[in-house]
Amino acid sequence: MSEDSGQSPSDESVGRRMSAAVFAFEQSIIVTFLVMMVVTYVLTVLWNNAQLQYDQFDQLLLKIAGYSNPEVTPPESLATITGLVSPIVLALLLFGLSYLAIRTRERSTAELGDDVPPSTSAFVKVLNKAFSPLALIRKTGVRRLVWAALITAGLWGFVQLVSALPSWALCLVALFGLAAVGATAAFSKGLAAIVGAIDKHAMLGFALGLGAGVGLGLAVGAGTLGLLSFGAGLLGLVARFLPAVPSLVAGGLAGLALTSGLYAFDGGEAFGFIGTALGLIVFVSDLGVPLGGIVGGVVGSGLMSWYFIAKAGPQYDWTSGLTAILLLYVGFIGASMATHDGRHITVDMVRKNIKSHAFHLYNAVGDFVTVLFTGFLGYMAIRFLVDMRVAGEQHAASGLSAWVAVIPIGFGFTMMIVRFGIRIGASLASWRRREPAPELAPELH
Repeated sequence: MSEDSGQSPSDESVGRRMSAAVFAFEQSIIVTFLVMMVVTYVLTVLWNNAQLQYDQFDQLLLKIAGYSNPEVTPPESLATITGLVSPIVLALLLFGLSYLAIRTRERSTAELGDDVPPSTSAFVKVLNKAFSPLALIRKTGVRRLVWAALITAGLWGFVQLVSALPSWALCLVALFGLAAVGATAAFSKGLAAIVGAIDKHAMLGFALGLGAGVGLGLAVGAGTLGLLSFGAGLLGLVARFLPAVPSLVAGGLAGLALTSGLYAFDGGEAFGFIGTALGLIVFVSDLGVPLGGIVGGVVGSGLMSWYFIAKAGPQYDWTSGLTAILLLYVGFIGASMATHDGRHITVDMVRKNIKSHAFHLYNAVGDFVTVLFTGFLGYMAIRFLVDMRVAGEQHAASGLSAWVAVIPIGFGFTMMIVRFGIRIGASLASWRRREPAPELAPELH
């Protein structure tokens, strides 16, 4: 069993660039969802604990004092332990941990010095600026004590906010904070570099295609639209590999596939979803890697913002349902990302023993069989998605329509097929050039 290494990460072919742009799009969505899963989990734990009359820390102190539970504790002792001792001890613990964290940060910054990578050095500079207001305090111990006190007070205030604010408002604030950090990181390379990666002719064609798709969506039936969308998406994808085809045409086909596909999908056509996915893939590839990642972050943040405003209530009873759906997105979009990196696992006894250029032909045949199998699974998943969309079933735990949870399965399979198709083309090209078999990565155990 070996880790697949069929295509070099340094390959700058059209297919590789397309896959890299979609990878950046997928990665931003996944990062947004993963961070918000962690945030909502932490907020849920804090909120649940805040709603208890006697929280877990109170009960721990009661047991240390010799009382098995609050019911058997004398009222005077109960009031003293939970109302006075517990807050003081908890504050002292937070203060101590904050002080140790400040001391560790200062020592690690001093040890790093100038012998650090540029990215780490920039991060350290940001931290130093954040801590600069108290740099005027000459005594190190006093400065650490002041910072520890401020952090402890901030954590206490945050816990009070969790118990006082509705869940959707606090989650929305956390999401905006994440978006601000992501935007800062995305634009750190400069706006000119991001804009320069855009294929402007393709964007013009995409806009024209969107308009044409809207017009056809209002005039043509869902069945015809589904086939039209699928055909336009497939032609747009192929056109990106043909230098003779202007990017304006490929962009137009992508826009037509995306909008007409949405109309067809709304009418219950599976090919409409496939066409929409293909149009989105071509569109993101025309944006390039930097902007593709930004758009992915905007899409992920936009979807989460809509959910918090429209579906999340004041309490945190929705978090488990949302997490279940987000796990599907992370799993299946992550599988597509793994295909881009060649991280999927192959099990065979033949491939690693082929040392001639026939290795690439064997890879192409194997990937073609994989495409057939993946295509079958993908179409079944998309058919299931369409059936759920038409049936209008609900996912009660999250408040969302049930078909929303199946979207990443259909998109993930579609993108995997595209990526395997790119690998087939690269393998056939290497076979025609009679390139020798590469060295395979070490076996996994």
